[in-house]
Amino acid sequence: MAIAVFIYSQDVMVSGRTLYKWLLREDGAVEALTAIFLALAALLSLIAALRVPEALRWSRTFFFLLAAFSMLMALEEFSWGQRVFKVESNEFFQQYSDQKEINFHNVMQQYLERNGYAVTKTKKLAAIVLFTYGVIFPILNMFTFRNFRLVIPPPALILGFFVGALLAWYDRPTGREEEIGELLFAMSFASLVPLWLLQQHYAADAPPIAS
Repeated sequence: MAIAVFIYSQDVMVSGRTLYKWLLREDGAVEALTAIFLALAALLSLIAALRVPEALRWSRTFFFLLAAFSMLMALEEFSWGQRVFKVESNEFFQQYSDQKEINFHNVMQQYLERNGYAVTKTKKLAAIVLFTYGVIFPILNMFTFRNFRLVIPPPALILGFFVGALLAWYDRPTGREEEIGELLFAMSFASLVPLWLLQQHYAADAPPIAS
């Protein structure tokens, strides 16, 4: 985050725009890093699901789902390679996708807007869900959830989820800050698997998890 603030404060120009905006552009470095970290999260989750210790076998379903979700989001980040392979959007995405691209979160966004939901932006919906999972749940886990079989992010990831949710919700000052938020979410998911397993290793002598 400090790096982003530093770059934003500079007047370095790249291709007719500030370095900050250039890095946050569509298909730019930040989007590429987000896709890479999401793919890494998918790989680590799949490995965890297949190799998790027998005592933690209850977590396998979560890791399989996290692997699928992370890979889906990685593909969504680049519109399933549409611009890379120069694929034209079909009639469905032309009509129902907010940006006329092959991705499903923009289809969902237009659906939310058409039906008058209180939250109409998928980035704000993601901010709510991930703030709840990455910030509120870890705090509650210190007091309430410890006896339940839930994969909760370790406290070390609270800041990443918090700042990510903040940027995704407010998306200021340039309107591209959600990209930094998405990168923080991707990094948090990639870190969740090894940190959670490490946490379970050191908590092995804690009271057993309730059935």
